Parts: sequence; C-alpha cells; structure tokens
Amino acid sequence: MSHASEVYLASKHDGTVSRSHDLAQRSFIDLGIHPPIVEALRVAFPSIKDPTEAQCEFIPPILQGKNVLLKDDTGTGKTFGVLLALLSQPRVKYIQHYDGKAQERMAITSLMVVPHRLLAFQISHWVRRMLGRFDSMQSTDLDVVTQVLVRDEDMHLKSGLETLRSIPPHILIGTPQALIDVYKNDPNALRLKTLSTVFVDEVDNQVHAVRELQHDKKAMSIRKKKAARHPGPTTELLDIVFKPHARERESSQEESGLAYQQRRLGQLPRSSRAPQLVMASATLRRHLNQHIFRESGWLVSDCVKVNGRQLHPPQVPRRGVPQPKYIGLGGAHISHSVLVVTEDGVSNIEGAVREARTDRGDGALPLDSMPDNVDGVLGYMRLPPTLNTNILEAIGMAFALDVPSLAALVLPSSASTSRAVYELRELGINAQELDLKVHGMGQSIADRSSDGAGEKPKLMVTKMAMVRGLDVPALTHVFVVGLLDGNRRASPEMVDAYVHVAGRVGRFGRVGKVVTFVCKEDEAEMRRLLEGINVAPVEHDLFASSS
Repeated sequence: MSHASEVYLASKHDGTVSRSHDLAQRSFIDLGIHPPIVEALRVAFPSIKDPTEAQCEFIPPILQGKNVLLKDDTGTGKTFGVLLALLSQPRVKYIQHYDGKAQERMAITSLMVVPHRLLAFQISHWVRRMLGRFDSMQSTDLDVVTQVLVRDEDMHLKSGLETLRSIPPHILIGTPQALIDVYKNDPNALRLKTLSTVFVDEVDNQVHAVRELQHDKKAMSIRKKKAARHPGPTTELLDIVFKPHARERESSQEESGLAYQQRRLGQLPRSSRAPQLVMASATLRRHLNQHIFRESGWLVSDCVKVNGRQLHPPQVPRRGVPQPKYIGLGGAHISHSVLVVTEDGVSNIEGAVREARTDRGDGALPLDSMPDNVDGVLGYMRLPPTLNTNILEAIGMAFALDVPSLAALVLPSSASTSRAVYELRELGINAQELDLKVHGMGQSIADRSSDGAGEKPKLMVTKMAMVRGLDVPALTHVFVVGLLDGNRRASPEMVDAYVHVAGRVGRFGRVGKVVTFVCKEDEAEMRRLLEGINVAPVEHDLFASSS
C-alpha cells in the first residue's frame, strides 16, 4: 500500500489523518474539485494558486462521502476548502409523483450550519464572487447554487422560505435557529431525508458538551441533564437529521437473518442512508470529541479525523508547569500586545518585550459625512458611553498611527456597537458596524488591499459572537476590549475565544497585530491566558514608557 493511500485510511470511529509532509504539492483538480469551479476560483481569487496542506488532507475524504472531523489552525482554509468540496458534489434529485406521473425534482444537496449571520453572508459572497464571473449568470441562477437563511426579523420565514420552496439550492447556508424555525414552519422545505452532506462550522461554538468533572460526578450528572433539556439549536437540528438513522441502524442490527436477506433482495425496503457529517474548528477539546463520538448518536458510520499542525491544544496554565508550544495561533507573524487601562492612563502589561516600531500611515482621516440617520445619531448621544475614555482614545491613537487599511474592534457582549461607532467617529475614526449584507460591505472588504493604497483606513466594530470564522484578507489589526468570555478567570472558553479572535489576522502567512485592552483587575488573568498559549506579550511602542 502506498504512503498516500495510508494517509486517508481510517479505522472505525477513530480514524486519524496525520499530516504528511513528503507528499508532492497537489492541485485542486488533483484533489477532485471540478475544473469549472477551479477556473472560477482562479478568476475570482487570483491570489489562491494551490490548496493548503489542510485542504489536501480533508477535501478527498469529503468527496469520498466520509464523515470528517476537522481540526486545524486558524487561517488554513477550512471553511473555504469545505465549500469547494461541496460545490463539486453531484446535485441531489428525487422523484415526485404528480397526477400519476413521475417527475424529477431538485433537492438541497448540502446544508452548511454556521454560528452567525456574518459568516453565512461571507460564504455566500465567496460563491457569488466565483459564479458572478460568468456573464450569463442571473440572480435566479445564483439562487440555484446557494441561498442564505438567517434570522432577519421574519424574512427567513417569508421571502426566504418562499424562495427555498420554489428554488431548492445546491447549498443552503444558515444559522441554526433560522433553520429550526423553517423546519418547524415547513419540514418539507428542507427535505432533510434527502440531504447528502451536513457541515457544521465552528462546531465547538455551536455544540455544547459537558466537561467531565472527575471529582464531582453528581454535579456533572446535573449538568448533563440540564444540557439534555436545553440542547441548543444546532444540537436539536443534528438530532432531527441523524437520530432517525441511528435508531434505524440499531433496529436493523437486531433483525433476523431472513429479514436481512429479504431487505438485501429488495423484498423489504432498504434502510435510508444517513447524510455525510463534516465538522470543523480550530479548537476541539476532549469532552466535545467524546460527546460527538460516544454520546451524540450522529455518527452512524465511520469518521475520519483530520488533525492539523497543532502539536497541542491551548492550555489553561498551571503554576510551575512548563507549557508545550502551540503552533499556528493566528499565523506565524503575529504580535500580541496587552494594554492596561487605569484612571491615570494606558500602559503596556508588565513583562512585555520590545519590538521595533513601524509607522503605517494615517488612519484617522476626516469623515466625509456623518450617518444619514440623524435620529439614530441623536439616540446614540443619549446612550451612556460604551467605552472607557482612555480606551477610546488609545484605540483611536493605535488605529490612526498603525493601521494601513483595515482593522477590527471586538467589543464585550454587553456593549453597544452602534454607540461605539458613534464615539469613534466623534474622534474622526472611519468606523463602521461589521455587516457583510449591507451597503456592499462584503464586496468592498474582499476587494480591499492590505497595504491600504488609495483607500481610507476602516475600523470594523463587532462582537465576539460575530467574529468567529471570518476571513478578511486585508485585516491587519484586531483590537479587543476586555476578557472575551466576560469573567475574570482564564477558563478554557476564554482561551479558545482568544485563539479564534487572534486567528482573524495573520492568515495564510500574512502579518498582523492583536491588541487587547484590559483594566488593572484583569491584568493577571490576561497574563495567565497568554502563558497558556505560550505567547509573550509584545510592548506596544505607542504606549511604551520613556525609560
């Protein structure tokens, strides 16, 4: 058996694909992506020449119809690679009998479940950008390929559901609650029984598993019962899709030999085939793996586990215990700075190392105009300030002197993004709420260059819940306000959240900066978090002491 074939060999429920560095670089066509899609990819995204190492590993198993659990570094093209594989799958059709005649109908081939609307629109934008290169493409043709279902007041249950009924897409992209809403309104619209593939992106954010408590079995039992009563929309959706197949498989294993022979000969109906399940994230902890493989009942057939370059997952550090190196956090050329904000001003976290300063341009350019919605602006003025004044001014200074083109500001979940945008614009910062659906923002961000040539630098304001998975090539800086999970303890959830935020920059070998603003009370926990991922904070020269 050749080495290449061994790479994709998997044992039952525990197949692991380990990265092979001696395989020759393969093209997208070598991996099985259809030539027209590869051609559209080259025209729409000319900077993408070849697949990444991760894509070389997980695309073939997906095209072979295998279940795949994918864990790899941020910025290795997980979501984009899965999308290319799903676009290359054959279209699902079914036979409908009407007036005594059999008619062939199109059905949804793949379901992409994403944690938030911004990621849904980003994936849709990728598809439309590729297919839009074909001059003959009409809007209805694009709807045949991909549609988006997110909670937008009740539009997903009105125009969204109407379009879905009339034009089932090859790929349906949706947030879990919107998909559950549609299913409860009209189960036949999704045709879950004929699905070929279900893809769950950022699975650790969407599926919540109970962490094992070795010293408190009673508390763990209580947590599991609570999780069973309130499973969350993604778990509910996956149960609807896969649990019937699991029960059917259990029943077939118990049937007699005669029934098995009759089913094989077609004298009894064959068991339905469960859809392929693909799940991906950069952070997959052990308790979630155990839940997926042992408890969920979703994997009714073998699963290939694809692990990337990570040697170890990020840890919550213990005093006196050396931490293993964590490879690939936000790319190899990322600096991590932490600024401590007090009433006396802003300073670098204790122990930050020095780095040479690079002036990058003038971010704080005069605004062309204030927002058109004057009443909305007056409303912002009446709201209490979202940001500490010192943090606000520090963000403005760092943006103005250091950002060449595009930066993101990640706020606490309790903060108002609209108010923050207003406050930043008062300082002359070109700030805007991040929403890839409005005002052509998706196209403008995708086309923006990373050096900012000829463009006014922009600061996109968002929250942690809306930033996971986003791929914005021109993004060079991420500013973070506070500890990401809202508490003052370096929990595994906080560590994972930081990894995903940091992963928005430095993608595919690019450079970038992550700057976190914390209060004095959070300084120790932030230092502990960075120790857990083996990252030394870099001194931000704009706030360095004069000594």
